Amino acid sequence: MVNVLKLKQRYEALRSDRATEEQVWDEIEKFLMPLTGQTMQALQGATPAAKTDINLWDLTAPLALEHLAAALHSDITSPSTKWLDFEWTDEELEKDRDCVVYREALAALVWSELQASDFNMEISSGYMEWAGIGNMGLVCEPSTTAVGEWKGLDFTAVPLRQIQFEEDSRGGVARWFRHLRWTATQLVDHCEQERNADGTPKYPAPDKYKRMAEKPAETATKIDVIFCIYRRTDMPEEVMGEVPKEKRPFGCVYFTLEDAERLGEEGGYYRMPAVMGRWGKRPGTQWGYGRGHIALRQVKGLNYFKELQLNAAEKAVDPAMGASERVGSEVDLRPGRVTVVPSKDDLWAIESSARFDVSAEIIRDERIEIRRAFHEDDLQLKESPQMTATEVQARKDQMNRGIGSPAARLGTDVLSPIAMITLDHLARAKRTPPVPMLAKQRKGELKLRMRGPIARAQLMDEVVAIEREAAFVSNLLQLGFTNARHYFDLGAAIQEHSKRLGVPARVIKSPVEAQKAIDAEQAAMKAAMDAETAKTQGQAAASAASAASSMGIPIGPQPALVPSGGMTA
Repeated sequence: MVNVLKLKQRYEALRSDRATEEQVWDEIEKFLMPLTGQTMQALQGATPAAKTDINLWDLTAPLALEHLAAALHSDITSPSTKWLDFEWTDEELEKDRDCVVYREALAALVWSELQASDFNMEISSGYMEWAGIGNMGLVCEPSTTAVGEWKGLDFTAVPLRQIQFEEDSRGGVARWFRHLRWTATQLVDHCEQERNADGTPKYPAPDKYKRMAEKPAETATKIDVIFCIYRRTDMPEEVMGEVPKEKRPFGCVYFTLEDAERLGEEGGYYRMPAVMGRWGKRPGTQWGYGRGHIALRQVKGLNYFKELQLNAAEKAVDPAMGASERVGSEVDLRPGRVTVVPSKDDLWAIESSARFDVSAEIIRDERIEIRRAFHEDDLQLKESPQMTATEVQARKDQMNRGIGSPAARLGTDVLSPIAMITLDHLARAKRTPPVPMLAKQRKGELKLRMRGPIARAQLMDEVVAIEREAAFVSNLLQLGFTNARHYFDLGAAIQEHSKRLGVPARVIKSPVEAQKAIDAEQAAMKAAMDAETAKTQGQAAASAASAASSMGIPIGPQPALVPSGGMTA
């Protein structure tokens, strides 16, 4: 049984160590993600005016962040395009048709399960924090914990403010904490979900919180609860088949932060269900950085100048008034009002000397820098109605390469573990097809291969290179260099070309089947040529006999080309 007090101490140490990071996150959320995260928590209980007055004067940065998050969702994990595939780490398995068809069936099965779950909805909300703050937390759990029962998967994009985690030696997640704020009713409901045969709770909730749940005055009182997932060191890293929760490699437990009191029973997972994605990794810290860190200075400067410009515009539109000491009454500048002054020289407008041209130039430059920081130029096609299809494709490839690096990191940190967790759940539920014999013998291992628009754009260079080489060899053959065909492996070229384009293996014949078809076709062609030759020779002999007969020349037996003695005639 896990020591909950030690888990609490670890959590508090991690929270204290992250205090500096959270100060930067506060500013990023304020200027790029208003009314979210800690900013929204700070506004709870404030007046309506305070909730709407967030000191955000320009929408360039928030809109650019939204556009980037939407583009990442559509280009990396598009709901309408199959963005994942598997690949054998053993090259020999990639040459076997049955093994390739098997891995494609697994990829289709994982893809189907992800689409049937809430994966798309949850990861779309995680892209905002990933691009802005540079971190994303995602949890993948089965919808049921009953042994042998399958009800699909449940995903949760956890807000970054609720997460603390410890890294292992490979940069993965060793322990993962989530800070929850529950009411007493929620806490009691969690503890007493499971009941005995007589209807009594299997794990009763603490009496303190039962009493709180019964008091109407404390209905809205929030209780700090920590959910922790940890590695069980006394269990093997891999277990086969279905085992009880307490014998799984990873355990989980809920406990209160105030007094470290366990809530309910201890759960378990076969794999670490929580994954952490970082936009960019910095040395010396486990937390990543995002585009918000890079653009924060320009965003703050833009908001400052925009506010300054608006204040100057107010003074230009409605300038302040100056009055001499002889004006004894208050000047009323409302429409239709009359103010008595000694003379018109005793009242004048104080004209503003604001340089709107300078402020407009500064604001324009800051907006350009912010849009560049969030890849706005890479994510939009140029405004030209005369773009050809080739220009459009080249522009899209350039857009996809612009965000290729963080996309690759996301695939390694988040998408690959998610795909393997999903595949593991499907295998334990016996929903996967039988493994080919060769894959069993060689103990084949699978790895994720991205198939989204960004991944395809990165592979297009190799596809184009194969096509150009084939065209080059074809041109050499047309010029008479017949030996060029011996330098180009047509079968390997077709296999590699189809693999990079994501063509299903069922469409392309295996090398063995292709060679059989080639041999059969060559044999049929040879037989046809032999038959044609025999036919031609027969027709020639018949023509010769007919000519000789018409000329009266007798036709007798012809001498053999090789006499019986073996000497050449």
